[in-house]
Amino acid sequence: MNKLITTCLVLALTVSAGAAERRNWFYDDFCKSGAIESFAAGAKWLPYPDYSDRAGWDSMLSPAQKKNLVKSAEKYLDYKWEWPTAMQYVEFERSGNRSEMERPLRTNIRVLNSLIAGELAEGKGRFIPQIADCMWLYSGQISWVFSAHNKEQPRKRALADPEFRLIDLFSAEAGMSLSFAWYFFREPLDAIDPSIRRALRISLEEKIFRPFFETDHWWTGFRGNTVNNWCPWCASNALLAFLLVHEDTATVKKAVLQSLKMVDNYMNCVPDDGSCDEGPLYFAHGPCKLYDYLQIMHDASGGAFNGFSDPKVRRLADYESNCFIGRYGGKKYVVNYADATATLTVSADLIWRFAHAVGSRESEDFALYLMGSDDASAFAEPVLGGRDMYRILDYLPHSRDIAARLDSLNALSKKEGFDKVQQSLRAEVNPHRWYSVTQQIFRRADDGTFFAAKGGHNGESHNHNDVGNFILFSDSHPLIIDPGAPTYMRQTFSAERYTLWPMQSLWHNVPVINGGQQKNGTEYGAREAVCKKGSSATTFSLDIAGAYPESACKSWKRVFTFRESRKGSTLVISDEFSLASRQAADIEHFITTGKVTLQKKGRLRIEKDGRSLLMEYPEALEASVETKALDDPRISDEWGPELYRISLRSADNAPIKGKYIIKISIE
Repeated sequence: MNKLITTCLVLALTVSAGAAERRNWFYDDFCKSGAIESFAAGAKWLPYPDYSDRAGWDSMLSPAQKKNLVKSAEKYLDYKWEWPTAMQYVEFERSGNRSEMERPLRTNIRVLNSLIAGELAEGKGRFIPQIADCMWLYSGQISWVFSAHNKEQPRKRALADPEFRLIDLFSAEAGMSLSFAWYFFREPLDAIDPSIRRALRISLEEKIFRPFFETDHWWTGFRGNTVNNWCPWCASNALLAFLLVHEDTATVKKAVLQSLKMVDNYMNCVPDDGSCDEGPLYFAHGPCKLYDYLQIMHDASGGAFNGFSDPKVRRLADYESNCFIGRYGGKKYVVNYADATATLTVSADLIWRFAHAVGSRESEDFALYLMGSDDASAFAEPVLGGRDMYRILDYLPHSRDIAARLDSLNALSKKEGFDKVQQSLRAEVNPHRWYSVTQQIFRRADDGTFFAAKGGHNGESHNHNDVGNFILFSDSHPLIIDPGAPTYMRQTFSAERYTLWPMQSLWHNVPVINGGQQKNGTEYGAREAVCKKGSSATTFSLDIAGAYPESACKSWKRVFTFRESRKGSTLVISDEFSLASRQAADIEHFITTGKVTLQKKGRLRIEKDGRSLLMEYPEALEASVETKALDDPRISDEWGPELYRISLRSADNAPIKGKYIIKISIE
């Protein structure tokens, strides 16, 4: 063990702006804990019964869960496994379309997970032939990597190079699901033919085990670069494959130590304030994959290693609760900057498990709140399923605790009313949340108004050019919004990214300054961001000039003042500017889902589903409204067929110094 401890190295990493001080978050503690001795090839560490232990599975699964899992698997007894063609891979290079290639692979893994869960629940062998066919199909493929991610190959082509091995998000995920099938169904698969499991073992060696050590993947952070959700996602899934399948204890231990260094790199890149700089959509893929990794390490070490006690991990667990806006029209809205969708996508049970692991009552209650039905009738457990086999299984040890809490809430609802009980689950949420590193402010008012704004920089992961952007909701009704991101294609993660309109500052609630829009890159960001909370008002000030070309302006100090009163909430935006010279007009932009009425000079109204706001602005600005038809389903599914952009335009020869004050009143 002394030799092992001496090998623990300080990680060298270039950290993004605002990230934590470089340190070994888990590696050193792991080495000191002696937990490495718990990791051995073939170790029985999973907290689940063997497949043959039917009494164990009957005890772990409720009758309703067992019925649902079997019923779901039965739908796929005749499923035809698909593999994308060479031309579907190449289509990514030609048109940017990646969905046709990805669709069958995403579907395959969801189907495989359903079959695995159904077979574990039933235990009659009905689903084994389909599982065997899937394993055989995957074993015979050159690569499990998506076309969009093969650009990391030296050839940089969409088709996989048979002489070069990559691990991406989805190859790691496929490897994890296939490894669970290999592990649980040893006897029935070998009874068909031992070659099925042998072939998969060889394929895992080629696609996961060797490239985990031998390929210089960007997502590890070993190049000294910043990393994002890819790191814990790939590391946790690859580690599971080692723990479930690999026969050599020394290699398993090496993989454990390697994965710890990777995840430490991720922790060094995650903002120290606990925010998710990739947006709430990626909470499930970044912070929650960190939870998966730490839970795997805890279970596989027999509890000797516990990474959940770190305060930063606790802060990460609470992020989704803090950025949640509310429920309206069957949707659950969140603050959706960057590539995030405006509606919640992470499962409630996953939020609960992460919260439970770190001891956060706020986020546990938030998860239970989400388990309340949209029709305000009852609290109910989520339906098991999805494309992540580990998460399906990890829910089971917690199921009874969650069910007991929900039973208590339903009993209380009969006495006090569902709405009252559900809202009580949000009583602990701080109405004012300031994330100082990523410069995000969330403010909830007693009248139901929700205001959020951000500073930051334009080199964030999944960045949009949106420094100084804000959104405004009334009783969970979206009024001033961020459009979000389009369906991913070739251009999304390329030099063409900012040719896409949703990524441009022109389609965020920020100004065009002196004819210029914001630029992308870490060097383009906010200056002097300060947030102050008063008894009835919150102010957030920042100079956004640094997000624009140097020729646009010398300074542009944007101050948000959000105020509560008996008459309702108001938001005042003060933009005080100084230009070196006037080259073109300034344009204040506001994106809305509501109908816009220009009432008179200096005054307009936005109305949406019975909610309205009044916007008052300087009469020197000329107002106009543009309709934006939405033809991308990822955006139109959120907002409908169209959005509206309000433009308040200055004169072309406006002064080089001045101030625009815009007052927004919720009515």
